[in-house]
Parts: sequence; structure tokens; C-alpha cells
Amino acid sequence: MGYIDVATNKKYQKTFTGEFDLDPDKEWLLIFGHGYIDIVTDTEKKKFNSKKTLRLLYKEGAVKELTFEEFKRLNRGSSW
Repeated sequence: MGYIDVATNKKYQKTFTGEFDLDPDKEWLLIFGHGYIDIVTDTEKKKFNSKKTLRLLYKEGAVKELTFEEFKRLNRGSSW
């Protein structure tokens, strides 16, 4: 998993199983090599099931799937 702090553009990578916590007061871009994951927030649970790269925006406690173009725009023109 890769995750990016939208405000600072600082990038991180992490390999994990189980749960992973992000600061809900920040805006994050998330990228996964595949979309076989479940995302659980305080307000919802979303299940993704795709072999394609999955790009998400985590903002104000909610998760939104992004297109490649939306991800690049929010990531200052970069695909990663």
C-alpha cells in the first residue's frame, strides 16, 4: 500500500495484514496494487474486489474511489 498526505505531499509505503490506521483529520491518497480489500471507517464498510490498481481518497472519515486522472490531479500531477 502507498499513502500520501495531500497537504504535505509526503509519501509512505507499507506492507501489512490486518488493520491499518490513518489520521482522520488529514486528507490521504491511497494506492493499492490490487483491489481485493475491505475498508472500514467509522461510518461505513466498503468491499473492493478487482485485480486492477485501486486508488482512493480518504477525507473527513469517508473513502472515495478515484480514477487515474483524479488521483494524478490530487497528487500534483504524479501517478505515485
